[in-house]
Amino acid sequence: MTTTGAPTGHQLGAPCPALVHFECHLCQKATVPSTSLAIAELRWTDPGLAALLIPISHLARARGAVLARLPAQHAA
Repeated sequence: MTTTGAPTGHQLGAPCPALVHFECHLCQKATVPSTSLAIAELRWTDPGLAALLIPISHLARARGAVLARLPAQHAA
């Protein structure tokens, strides 16, 4: 699933690229959002990355955290 637009509390003027995540409503799990479809798919299919699965109810918070880290990564 691709999400676009800034989440609540996102800093004005800060980058806000589309983020991709996979989710399963049966097991109520989702991948941590990523700007890369390939990374999101790997997190979903690789059993070794199960630690990167979060409850669906935490997606908004995780999305905000990912977007908050983006400016710091681009400044380095």
